[in-house]
Amino acid sequence: MSYVPGFEQDLFISHSPIDNKPLAKSEEGWITFFDSAFRALLPQIIGAEAQVVSSETARRLFNCAALISILSPSYIKAESCLEELTKFCQIAEKTGGLRFKNTARIFKVIKTYLPPDNHPQELKGFRGYDFFEMNEQTGRPRELRPELNEEERPRFFAKLYDLVYDIDSLFKELLADKNRQMIDASEAICKTIYLAETTSDLNDVHDQIRRELLNRNCAILPDIELQGLNSNELCDYVRQALGKSEFSIHLIGQHFGIVPEGDTRSLIEIQHELATDRGPKNSRLIWMPPELKTTDSRQREFIDSLRRYEFSPEENVELLETPLDELIAAISHVLRDENNENDDRALSPRGQTLSVYLIYDKVDEQAIRPLTECLRDERFEVELPAFEGDEATRRKAHEGNLQLSDAVLIFCGQTPDAWLSCKKDDVQRTYGIGRAHPLLAQAIYLASPEKDFKKDYQSHEFTVVKNFDRFSPAALSEFISILKRGGG
Repeated sequence: MSYVPGFEQDLFISHSPIDNKPLAKSEEGWITFFDSAFRALLPQIIGAEAQVVSSETARRLFNCAALISILSPSYIKAESCLEELTKFCQIAEKTGGLRFKNTARIFKVIKTYLPPDNHPQELKGFRGYDFFEMNEQTGRPRELRPELNEEERPRFFAKLYDLVYDIDSLFKELLADKNRQMIDASEAICKTIYLAETTSDLNDVHDQIRRELLNRNCAILPDIELQGLNSNELCDYVRQALGKSEFSIHLIGQHFGIVPEGDTRSLIEIQHELATDRGPKNSRLIWMPPELKTTDSRQREFIDSLRRYEFSPEENVELLETPLDELIAAISHVLRDENNENDDRALSPRGQTLSVYLIYDKVDEQAIRPLTECLRDERFEVELPAFEGDEATRRKAHEGNLQLSDAVLIFCGQTPDAWLSCKKDDVQRTYGIGRAHPLLAQAIYLASPEKDFKKDYQSHEFTVVKNFDRFSPAALSEFISILKRGGG
C-alpha cells in the first residue's frame, strides 16, 4: 500500500544499469549505495514506510506520486530510461500534472555532470540535485563517490537530505489535498524569498542558505532551472519571480558564470540588475566572501561596481563582505522585521533557566557525563535524548526538545559521520517542526576516537569543538559564552 493515497507506488527511481558498475571489485556500485541510503532515510523523514520501486526491481512504471531520474551520459542514451521518463510524464498529466501546487513531482538527481542543453526535454526546467563537484583548477567535474571515499560521505548525505526533505514537502502537499485537510500552521509558508542562482564556487553556500530558508518555512524562488533559458525567457521569468518575493538574496562569487543566449551579461548580473530595477519594492541582501578576488576581468568589473555603488536607505539594500554566519544572521533579522516580530533572544521558552539539548547516541552514554555535569554546574537545564519506547515515541521526544531548548550541543564520539549529518540536519530544520524562537547557540563536540572526518571537520553554522583527550570545562567555554551572551 502506498504512503500517498491514490497512487500505486510512491516513488520510482529511474537509472541506467551502467551507472551501477562498481569501480572497485570489492565495493558496491553508486546506484546501490544511493538506493540503500535513500530507502533508509526516506521513512525516517516522512515518519512512515513508503513504496519505492526502481528500474531494476520493477517490470513496468507504476502510477507513482513522484519520479527520481538519476541523470548521466548513459541515462540519456538508454532507451529504457527515456521510456520510463516519458511514461511517467504521460501518467502524471492524468494524475494532477508534473507540478502539484507549484511543487515538482520529478526530482532530477545529477550523478554525472551534463550540460543543461543535453538534459532530456522532459527534465528541463526542473531543479537539479548535483551529486558531483567541479574542480576549480581543472574545471572538470567529479562525482561524489561515498562508496569509495568516506570523507565524501558528509557532502553526499547533505545533498541526499535536501532531496528527501523536498520529497517530504511534495508528499505533505499531496496528503493534505487527498485528505481535504489544512497543513499544520507550524508548517505554513511564512514568506517567499528569491534566492538568486549563483556560480559553482558558491554552490555549498547556496545550499546552506536554501536549507536555512526552508527551516523557517519560506517558499523559495526560482523554482525552475534557469540554465538553458535564453535572455528573453530568463528576464521574463526572473521579473515575475521577483514580483512574488518579499526580498532577494544574491551570492557573488569569483566566477563570472553562465551567459544566457542573446546576452553579454552573466546570469548573476542579470538577476541583480532586474532586482535593482524594482527599486524599493525589492529589499536585497548582497553577499560576498571576505576578501573576494577573481581572475576574470568581467567578474572583477562587476564586483568593483557593487563595491563602488552607494546604496541609499530608500533602496533597502545591504552589501555584506562577511563570514557566512553573519549573512545567516542578517537573513534572520530581515525575516523578523518582515514578520514584525520581536526577537527577544534573552528569554527562554521554558522560563528564566536556559536549557541545553545534549544530543548523543547511547554508545556514548558514559562519555557525555562530564559534559552534563559541566553544563549543570553553569546552571543550565540539560535535556537528554529518549532511548526508551518505540521509534515514534523517541522521535516525538527528540522533536519536542528541539522545539523548546534554548541551545543544542551534538556529541559525536563513537558514532559515524552519517549519524552526525543526520542530527545536524535535524537541528537545521527545527523551524519546520514548529520552533518559535531562534537557538541561542548550537555546537558540535567531536570527541575520541579520533577519525579523519573529525580532524578535518568544519562548519559555518555550528561552533565546532574538537577534543580527543580527557574532558576539560575549557572545551565548552566558547559555547557557554555564546549561550550566556544570547541569554543576557
